[in-house]
Amino acid sequence: MDAIEKNDFPDEEDDDFDNGESGESGQALGHPRAIAQSTVETYHRFVKTLRRNYLRSLGGELPKEEASPVQLAEFLIENASRYRPKTFSAYRAGLVYWLGTQSATTEVLQATLLLSTSVPKAGYKGVAPDKTASLYSHKSSRPRTFRRRRFERLLTELTRRSTYSGRATPDEQNRSSTVLVWLKAGLASGLRPVEWDTARWEDPGHTILRVKTAKHKVGLNVLPEIAAHYKPLPEIRYVTIDPEDRMWVEQHLANIQRYKDTGGSFSRFYHNNRRVLWNTCVDLFGPNEPKFTLYLMRGQFAANRKQTKSGKDVAEEMGCGLNVVFCHYGKKSGGHHHAGDAASPSSNPTDTTRPTRTTPPIPVRKPQPAGEGA
Repeated sequence: MDAIEKNDFPDEEDDDFDNGESGESGQALGHPRAIAQSTVETYHRFVKTLRRNYLRSLGGELPKEEASPVQLAEFLIENASRYRPKTFSAYRAGLVYWLGTQSATTEVLQATLLLSTSVPKAGYKGVAPDKTASLYSHKSSRPRTFRRRRFERLLTELTRRSTYSGRATPDEQNRSSTVLVWLKAGLASGLRPVEWDTARWEDPGHTILRVKTAKHKVGLNVLPEIAAHYKPLPEIRYVTIDPEDRMWVEQHLANIQRYKDTGGSFSRFYHNNRRVLWNTCVDLFGPNEPKFTLYLMRGQFAANRKQTKSGKDVAEEMGCGLNVVFCHYGKKSGGHHHAGDAASPSSNPTDTTRPTRTTPPIPVRKPQPAGEGA
């Protein structure tokens, strides 16, 4: 759900919320497919936030009475224009699931019907202030690729912070170098950030990375009416790493293992690096400028790969469908050339573009205790 706006993200408060596990007795509508527990928890947070927003919209003191299913459904539909399409769909999915856990009263059935028949097909928040979007729009307000020169500025800043010449503490220096390595490794492999937890080399020569796809869809979770036509993606995929990029992947895998050896979890390692990257971008580019993210490396990887490989091959390496590669990730025109490519300035004498600098490997430093960051 990369299009969810920061102010619309579900809260985790409101302990009074009825999650359907201890409600009235009676036959519930249920859900047509199996749902992971983590998804159920996300759906509950969406409904909690929707309920709170509805009560706040009434003004004054928050009413003590519970918002009814119909009121929540009507409120979501009436405020569709303030949501990005995927954000709206996420709230709707959460509300539909919650209604399925309630007793099938007339009001629950009416709310379910509203969410099935009265959802607007257009008029959602667009990618620009004066634009609107349709419900099934694939456009995102977030960038899928980045300018190489801007990326080099970030790498230069992280390199500066990782040296002992500045005022940064050893902990801060280590974190900056770890983030830099992750960015380069992500750009070299196209992995989703969470997939690094299980990534391993497949061969002794370190040319192929074995990856467990994070968004592997199990056939049992597919809607029954399309189950017979569904071909699940492979759970394991293999990514070829270019020779000039292997050192970054090797060093990143080593950083992860060292952090785990100190007793830290990968989720904590991920969180720490995201925070350091965000703060660095704010300091370097300003609080209102677009930020680099670890996931953004995946979009740029797609654009780079499309310049040399077919869409099918790129989809297999990235662990997603062919339509997703073309609709949700970087375009071929936004790809960067490697220094050794035929189109690069260094190998084309007619190209007068100034070549970009190559960032040197960052030396490995002593790992910090797990609770202090990565």
